[in-house]
Amino acid sequence: MSEIPKLYRILTQTEAAMITADTTTDMTELEAKALAQKDIIAPNGNYQPFVLIPICTEFQWRYGQINFCPRCGKNICESVGGDYLEGVTDYLEFDCPECEATMFVHIISTPEEANSIDVEDRN
Repeated sequence: MSEIPKLYRILTQTEAAMITADTTTDMTELEAKALAQKDIIAPNGNYQPFVLIPICTEFQWRYGQINFCPRCGKNICESVGGDYLEGVTDYLEFDCPECEATMFVHIISTPEEANSIDVEDRN
């Protein structure tokens, strides 16, 4: 099965600073790595190795996919009910596998979703 393109969070650091960047479009892990090396990490920046964290697909982000535990930040998308294949999990009750807190999360709407609805209503 081929890799499903997703949004990625890119983290890198030096001894004095930490840089966090998010991709704005779906891409494969190899594309995200190339982007990080080309556009984010300065050639002589003395950065430690960078990290790519998959978030979700661009469609899922736009419509409120629940990706991370609100308490500890663990990416819970695959482990507690979200998926990268289809649909949007915007309503979720789960026990976080990292911090063991019981959560109930409901993303009612997102700015992207609201804006796309406004555009559709005008047509």
